[in-house]
Amino acid sequence: MGSDCRMGLFVFKKLEDFLMTRKSTYEELGKEVKAVNKESTERRLVEEELNTVRAALNSAASGVIITDKKGRIKYANPAFI
Repeated sequence: MGSDCRMGLFVFKKLEDFLMTRKSTYEELGKEVKAVNKESTERRLVEEELNTVRAALNSAASGVIITDKKGRIKYANPAFI
């Protein structure tokens, strides 16, 4: 095998290693993007549910209060006040 052929194989192997590393990096990046999208979707759904509960509490005809463990009022809806 000639020197040029060995050099060509060496360069090819380095290129192959580089491309495999890049592929792995892109796959990992794709996984990260999917995870962020999933977290974003989950957060949006939780925020929508929180807004629904908040609207229900604010429009309830009965008084509602929420306290912490020490009995301090953290929330009181308009019907309570």
